[in-house]
This record gives sequence, structure tokens and C-alpha cells, in this order.
Amino acid sequence: MKTGTCNDQPGKRPYRLTLTASRGEEALRYTDDLSTMVDKLLVEFIDRKRNERRLRQETNDEVCASLNRFHDQHGSFVPRELGR
Repeated sequence: MKTGTCNDQPGKRPYRLTLTASRGEEALRYTDDLSTMVDKLLVEFIDRKRNERRLRQETNDEVCASLNRFHDQHGSFVPRELGR
């Protein structure tokens, strides 16, 4: 198993990370560089979350645009006494 420091590659810095012992031991059976593997998994996770956020924003924008079109064509659907 390789051991290294956070200074092996530019732009890296140490973070404290706690893993379940059995999960960490099993992961080390598949990789000798757990730090790089966790980094790759975080890249995938962040990309997925960014994409989910972008899709949610696009959906919200479409709903707002639809409601604005409805309002422009038909006026408010809120009763006048509540619309103030």
C-alpha cells in the first residue's frame, strides 16, 4: 500500500475523514490509494448534485414562466378580495 502526503500533488490539502473500519478495510482491498478514490467519488457526487440543482432550477423557471403566461392571458386566479 502506498503512503503519501497531501503535498504529493499541487492543490491538495488534508481533511479529516472518518470511515467505518470494515468499510475502509474492504475499500483498501480494491485500491492502494484511498485518498485518490475518495477524491474521484467526490467529483462524481458533486457533479451529480450540481446537475440535480440545475435541473430543479430549470423546472422552477419553466413553472414560473407558465404561471406568468397564464397571468398575462387570463389575469390573476386569486379572488379580488385576497389579491389586494
